Amino acid sequence: MIAYLKGIIHDKSPDQVIVDVRDVGYLLEISNQTYDELPDTGDEVELLVYHHVTDNDQRLFGFANQNEKDLFELLITVKGVGPKLGLTILSGLPAREITGAIVQEDKSALSKIKGIGKKTAQRMILELKDKISEMVDATYSPDGTTNISSNV
Repeated sequence: MIAYLKGIIHDKSPDQVIVDVRDVGYLLEISNQTYDELPDTGDEVELLVYHHVTDNDQRLFGFANQNEKDLFELLITVKGVGPKLGLTILSGLPAREITGAIVQEDKSALSKIKGIGKKTAQRMILELKDKISEMVDATYSPDGTTNISSNV
């Protein structure tokens, strides 16, 4: 299992980055949030990694910080939310707004994310509200502002 990669950015785009670690290029799928935190091509980077393995595929997902990785790992436990949709969710809203919307049961905020309908939003709330409430102390207002401080 790969926990993190530290190397030089060989190439990057809003949905993936290639990190050169001792002349081996690792392709990591990333969210818009992680992309925004990446240094320039040619600079050193360290990314946390989620290594997804199935019977016929292996994929690496990269994260700029532990909070985003933790939320990703929670999201993919929801029925119908796989790694690709989990990354799409993280690209659709900042992590703080996602957790705030789940804790406050704001289906409309979650439904605005590409690929998330009302049923998936409801399932996310039902399956994650208690888990997220244990992880964060959140106040969320319907106007989209959040104030979340992690207890992790």
